[in-house]
Amino acid sequence: MTNACSSREFRCHNHDCIHKSWQCDGEPDCSDGSDEVDCPSRRACTSVQYACKNGDCIAGKLLCDGKKDCTDGSDEEDCKDKPSTCDLKSQFDCKNDGQNCIPMGSVCNGRDDCGQNEDEAPGICNQTNPCSSSDNFGCQHECKFNYNGAYCDCHEGYKLSADNKTCEDIDECQVFGRCSQLCENTKGHFKCSCKEGYMLDPKTNRCRATGDEPRLLFANRHDLREIRLESHQYREIMRGLRSAIGMDYDYTKEQIFWTDVTKEQIFVTNLTVVEGAKENASKPHEVIVDDTSTADGIAYDWIHKILYWSDTGRNTIELITMHGRHRKTLFNLNLDEPRAIAVDPRDNQKWVYWSDWGEHSRIEKAGLDGSHRQSLISTDIQWPNGLTIDYSNDRLYWVDAKQHQISCSDLNGGSRVVVLTSYEILKHPFAISVFEDFVYWTDWETETIHKANKFNGNNPENVAVSLYSPMDVHVYHALRQPNGSNPCANNNGDCSHICLPAPYVKPGGPKYTCACPEKGKLNNDSLTCTMPEPAVPPHKPKSIPTKDGPQVIPAGKSQSTKSVPNDSEDHDVGKIAGIVIAIIVAMCIIGAIIAYIGYRSYTRRNIKSMNFDNPVYRKTTEDQFSLEKNQYQPSRSSLPSTLEPLTSPSTELV
Repeated sequence: MTNACSSREFRCHNHDCIHKSWQCDGEPDCSDGSDEVDCPSRRACTSVQYACKNGDCIAGKLLCDGKKDCTDGSDEEDCKDKPSTCDLKSQFDCKNDGQNCIPMGSVCNGRDDCGQNEDEAPGICNQTNPCSSSDNFGCQHECKFNYNGAYCDCHEGYKLSADNKTCEDIDECQVFGRCSQLCENTKGHFKCSCKEGYMLDPKTNRCRATGDEPRLLFANRHDLREIRLESHQYREIMRGLRSAIGMDYDYTKEQIFWTDVTKEQIFVTNLTVVEGAKENASKPHEVIVDDTSTADGIAYDWIHKILYWSDTGRNTIELITMHGRHRKTLFNLNLDEPRAIAVDPRDNQKWVYWSDWGEHSRIEKAGLDGSHRQSLISTDIQWPNGLTIDYSNDRLYWVDAKQHQISCSDLNGGSRVVVLTSYEILKHPFAISVFEDFVYWTDWETETIHKANKFNGNNPENVAVSLYSPMDVHVYHALRQPNGSNPCANNNGDCSHICLPAPYVKPGGPKYTCACPEKGKLNNDSLTCTMPEPAVPPHKPKSIPTKDGPQVIPAGKSQSTKSVPNDSEDHDVGKIAGIVIAIIVAMCIIGAIIAYIGYRSYTRRNIKSMNFDNPVYRKTTEDQFSLEKNQYQPSRSSLPSTLEPLTSPSTELV
């Protein structure tokens, strides 16, 4: 049996399916690399790209910019009036096609360092310093002179204006990441400060969280674990799971939620449940959502007590309320491969965000009530696996497993920044979380949890290595779930079933919306629901009293029926019926045994995998859901089931 790929997919030689656009893109996406076989030696570049001589494509704006962006350097050949690549304050520009820049100390030293004697020309060595003029060469702040000539410079905190003479204040606060959180620009300087719950570290001038030690919670497929980010202690929260993927928590109640794509359920348990438990003791937990398909992303609204999840098997965004346990599908249209999901229930927000890595990859958002749905990111995005919100800076972060990138934007999709791009560091990122000045992510291929600076991707480190199969990850701290008002708190907003917070669109807008569970209909009062009538149970026979005790009257018979049964006839009929039933049961048992033996024999010979909508998940006869990690299966003799935390936060990535 072979897997069938859709018309928009490329079928690998090993029968895996990938997006057709990924074929011949220069990077193997099939596990056998067949998508990069028999590709044309030169890929067609788009109209906004430049085709290098070796067949590479670069952005058109990089042509003749003084830097070799093509690996063969063809983008800098035959260029006119190339801009200087020298630091004119410390280097001399030879202005030739050979050695362009040399140190200032090498000019006019009697040696030809440029190659064509430009650094020893009389016009260079015998210049008059124009800074000695009475008008200071027209410079507002400073006039400086070297062999490149005279130029104006500005004091720290200022920059040259367009006239290259006068100076204007630099707004340092416009530089992304200049301060951890709050930034105040002053003349020639700036001042950093922190939001409530954080304090400014005088050593680093960065914001640090106050309160309890932050912890990192993560799903390891067969268990849930936590790591303390300062002491590096770790413990197991839940063990013996099948395929734990998505995860989130309720900080105030110390509860953790997770999805299991094998059991097709969503569970909840207390974070402290394992403390003091025996090694093989069963852990108390509760099923809060039954009958999911492939729920690999969940997000908990800690203010309104609502759990949201994405189901890539059904292509839906759904929710369930903790109060009343009412379930509702929020979206089931225009979803291709919904993956990660995050919520922002704070005041003046009330939004839910999700990623979709289908044919038209994108990140979307909508109100927590399902209103005002809109696309935020739809360009330069291919496989947005993980998604999270930086509540301290009002930024949206995501990882792209295809582009090997961590990116962020504001909460409306603007001010987009690529934080980190690296094939070596971001091999196959899956989930992401952010706290203080750091971003944390899990990686399937390295089987590691990493961290890096959330503004520039600097100083990447390993947090935990040699994991079994790291999935979702969250920083556990009170500041990751800030307080907010709940408009549904008073009598459930007078809603009969579900009260959903409405997004903040403008002042005076509605605070919430009443909704109905599945198959319910909202009445004209916009408060109550009409639910379908429950199924009528089968009609039970009536029992009437007689002198011989209760007599059963079969349905459809009147009480005036006079027939009197013969005891011996009833006995014979019952005996024959019993024999017939016994024979039928025996035949069924024998048939089932034969079918089972045949099935086991077949599966031993042919263990095939069946595709689901999400190629991440494959269902097999041996392990109901085995994660193929996007067709990546590392060869290893054994799968480590223990966490190996790092004892030093300075350990770098290899």
